[in-house]
Amino acid sequence: MCVRGDCMKMRNLRTFMPGFRRGQHSSRLEYRKMWWIFTSVVLGTLMVNIDSSVVNVLIPTLERAFHRPPSLLQWAVSAYLLVVTTLLPLLGALSDRGSRKKYYLMGVALFTISSALCAMATNLIELIIFRMIQGLGGALIMANVMSIITFTFPPERRGKPLGYVNSIVALGTIIGPGLGSVLLSLFGWRSVFWINIPIGMISLALSIVHLPPLRTSKEEQPLDLVGAIWITAAVAAMFFEFSEAGSWGWTSAPSIVLLVTGVVCFLLFLVHERHTPAPLIQLTYFRIPSFGLSVISSFLSYVLMMMPQFLLPIFLRDVQGESATRVGLVLMTQSLSMLVFSPVAGWLSDRYGPRAWPVIGMVMVGISVAVFSSLSAHTPLAYTTIDLFLFGLGLSLFTAPNNALVLAAVPPQHSGEVGSLLALVRNLGRLVGIAVSSAELTVSHVNGSGMANSHSLVTAFDRAFYIGVILAALAFATSISVSLHRSALGSTWKQRMP
Repeated sequence: MCVRGDCMKMRNLRTFMPGFRRGQHSSRLEYRKMWWIFTSVVLGTLMVNIDSSVVNVLIPTLERAFHRPPSLLQWAVSAYLLVVTTLLPLLGALSDRGSRKKYYLMGVALFTISSALCAMATNLIELIIFRMIQGLGGALIMANVMSIITFTFPPERRGKPLGYVNSIVALGTIIGPGLGSVLLSLFGWRSVFWINIPIGMISLALSIVHLPPLRTSKEEQPLDLVGAIWITAAVAAMFFEFSEAGSWGWTSAPSIVLLVTGVVCFLLFLVHERHTPAPLIQLTYFRIPSFGLSVISSFLSYVLMMMPQFLLPIFLRDVQGESATRVGLVLMTQSLSMLVFSPVAGWLSDRYGPRAWPVIGMVMVGISVAVFSSLSAHTPLAYTTIDLFLFGLGLSLFTAPNNALVLAAVPPQHSGEVGSLLALVRNLGRLVGIAVSSAELTVSHVNGSGMANSHSLVTAFDRAFYIGVILAALAFATSISVSLHRSALGSTWKQRMP
């Protein structure tokens, strides 16, 4: 007989992996199987994250190709993000009620086929429609990646793969615009979509061979369609609010209507979820500190993540007069730091437990944001670059262990909805980060075109990063609350404590 801790370690593989024989210890072959599964799904993650940013560089070329203004062409970007963001809660719950392999393969196939259709689009309407289909495929992929990792790796081995996922997200962020620019200059804009075909086919092939079905006991539960309608409407309203309020004005009628609509739909969703027998999202999990507080921390971290990415290009270009090339190289520092240190953070989480690292990471993030608020027209570029590198390091130490805490707090059969929730939090947090930064510039009556003097720009940036310091302090408070709450930790780490 095995003790409870040993059984917990091997439970996922015994239950869900074909060919795993009860009573075996984790062998090299089984460990290799885990990483083949990881490779299968991480290729989909890479593909989705590249495409979330790569199309931005195509806007000027598409303007000439389709003879449409940038305001309409921007929908080639927004339509994709809108579909991905709004459908995540529904698709996560749907995946929990079926075969995760089936839904992941559907996502990769849809994404790959729609990429080919985007490459063959003859007008803007076709491109937008195909991008929306691509968004559906991307949402199916994102709704299942965290869940598949949760089922594949036992809790004490989850940090490392989660760290690699963060690295892949950072890698997609780094290479997306650059890859798009290279392909655009060498082969034209259609090649940006054709490049997804080989990646998608490799992911499909590996998933067919290595990915087990991963079914759960929730399969017979009905899908909460009413709750799905309310949360989809709320997320869609908030998406448009944070995307367009900067141009409409925060006090304009459309902004107010969207904000009220989003809040009302979200409240109706909460009321409905409390009274339905099979809710779309288990609200009771938010009473668990390592779940509820960690989700809040995660949201705040993504708001903070986008602030330097939005504000520093304007600051470096319009205040310090740096070239576009130098600005781009500086901004890559954050992504490179996350690419290198996210796996390290995952290893630290597996080796020493996850509770301390989000606290340490958020302290580093808060210090870095405070340093950003002190930048001036005469600050050396190396000083800004080092601070951005430390900012990325802090986010790396925070993200993978924090996600490990969230996933360890719930049963694996709910990992689809939880993984989708984390992806939704990531997308909304990024939108809010841009909106907060843009709002501060708008309130200060400045913009990024050089129309304001350096002093007013510096004042606006200082105020924006002061808000960032407050958000980092809130994230630190929630993270340390989780760290100090012994009963909030996952069972594996809890058993390790004396």
